[in-house]
Amino acid sequence: MHILLVIFLLISNGDGARILGLFGHTGKSHFKFFEPLLKTLAERGHEVTVASYFSLENPPSNYKDVSFKGVAEVGLETFNLELVENLSFHHKIPLIGDILKQVNLLDLFGDLAVNLCEKIISWQPLVESLKRNYDLVIVESFTSDCMLGLLHVFGIKAPIIGLSSSNLLSWTLPRLGLVDNPSYLPGVNTPLSTKMTLIERIQNTVMSIYTNTWFEHYVQQREQEIIEKHYKIRLCTNYLWTCR
Repeated sequence: MHILLVIFLLISNGDGARILGLFGHTGKSHFKFFEPLLKTLAERGHEVTVASYFSLENPPSNYKDVSFKGVAEVGLETFNLELVENLSFHHKIPLIGDILKQVNLLDLFGDLAVNLCEKIISWQPLVESLKRNYDLVIVESFTSDCMLGLLHVFGIKAPIIGLSSSNLLSWTLPRLGLVDNPSYLPGVNTPLSTKMTLIERIQNTVMSIYTNTWFEHYVQQREQEIIEKHYKIRLCTNYLWTCR
């Protein structure tokens, strides 16, 4: 009898979780990094719903794709690199040129993120998926918080796990309680190393301040305005979104 009771308890506590994965970036190299984890979660019995641009060819039975196909073009890269390779005279000036290159690259990613957000928020397959209940949400932590805004719109209270396919970007560090000290931590979008000269530390500090301000105003606030306008709702939330 005791053995049967233990077996019953193990079975009753072995239910899989309902997991939602939200991956709004169009870069295939990013999703290839997350794909094995999502597939393994499904293979181990969890009910996994994944919204992305890249559907699995042979998904497990409890893996559901919510395809963004048709929202935007996808590929190995998300924009034409010639935009940052064919540079003007100003970009060839030492120090100033390095900063301008980083600014241009950020703006490319920012415009892409905001444009995708504007299209995704009304994508019906995604909207229907967000109306369900989940035990856990996994979202890519990159150059957009659009998905986080939608979670608040639809009242999803499940814990959120952020995944990154690169080194952590400066605006994600405070969310994890990590230190972002530009005196010895080079920015991900800079060519600098941990052994910086005084001039390089100044350059790194300038870019750190600019990058964090850029993400808040150039990306977060624009995405927030898009979501609030579409859903006629004011977003007032935790450390990821703030009332303005």
